[in-house]
Amino acid sequence: MFEWFLEYMRSRDRAKDAMLHLRAVEIRIAMDSAQALFHDAIESWAQGDVTKAELRSIAAKAIAAQVAFEVSHKILHCAGSTSLFEKFPLSRYLADLETHVLHAAHDRSSQTVGAAALGERFDSSAQF
Repeated sequence: MFEWFLEYMRSRDRAKDAMLHLRAVEIRIAMDSAQALFHDAIESWAQGDVTKAELRSIAAKAIAAQVAFEVSHKILHCAGSTSLFEKFPLSRYLADLETHVLHAAHDRSSQTVGAAALGERFDSSAQF
């Protein structure tokens, strides 16, 4: 979605817009941050503590969903309503995002991380 967005904005002659520069870097930083947590979760599996690795993985899944929604919102507002016309893929990207995040039930699995942080009993292997 991000790569399409950048190309779309260039095609609309908006690449020199300072506000677009700000939004593009905000999006890039958010995506890089989510990716860093994902890689941290992968590394935690190599360290052998399964519960810690499961909790880091759940957190990575949750932040990826949050960032995806944040990014999609910024993209939509920058690209404008014309970008939702059928000839462009943005509306499909947005629908797919909603479908996959709802299917993953990240809010439910994130409750496990909250329970762990509060010292409550939890099952880090539970999938909702």
